[in-house]
Amino acid sequence: MTNTISSSENLFPEARMVVNYGLNQVRFPYPVKSGSRVRARTRIVGVEPKNNSIELLNEISIEVENRKRFACVAETVFRLYF
Repeated sequence: MTNTISSSENLFPEARMVVNYGLNQVRFPYPVKSGSRVRARTRIVGVEPKNNSIELLNEISIEVENRKRFACVAETVFRLYF
């Protein structure tokens, strides 16, 4: 779902490899009914240098149309190797 944010462009062209390292937190505070319209928002919450890489923390929020509460909030971890 978040690939559609900028699927046509490479966000990290200088990186020789980008690894999806996993998830730190995932919460589902509100159920999503079938047929509901949803959208995802991504924001960078942290960047930490490692030995030969950079660890990137993103917060992804899934919103349901006409609802105040999020359907899902997840923190993803990526490693960028240069």
